[in-house]
Amino acid sequence: MVNIKDKNDVFSLLVCLGYLGCSEIKNKYRKVAYVPNTEIKAVLMDIARQQNWYERMETVRRSESLLKAVKELDGVAFANLIQNIHNSSAVALLDYNDEESLTHCVMTGLLWSTLDDYSCHREDQAGKGRLI
Repeated sequence: MVNIKDKNDVFSLLVCLGYLGCSEIKNKYRKVAYVPNTEIKAVLMDIARQQNWYERMETVRRSESLLKAVKELDGVAFANLIQNIHNSSAVALLDYNDEESLTHCVMTGLLWSTLDDYSCHREDQAGKGRLI
């Protein structure tokens, strides 16, 4: 507890003291941390709700739900989530009903849940430009 050198030492100390728990592996580089103590969790949630990024958490949850619908081949859930994204203020589209709008909604929807596992490329660059 005396020689804390980096963030891993801090997380290890918090786990040892019982302030954090660590569960299943999300991917090979990240694990899921949780707060096992209800009172501490309530205080931390109050602090988190005051942060600027807290409002984006719904977008992250929606992204995870969209990826889950894709993996489970749940077309109804996928369609509902895409419609929700399309109608949200987070996505400003010039054209309402075309392939670009759909592509933009899908890419925007999957962005947060796929950052660690995938890189996004619309298409391979061939160097021939784009026909209009």
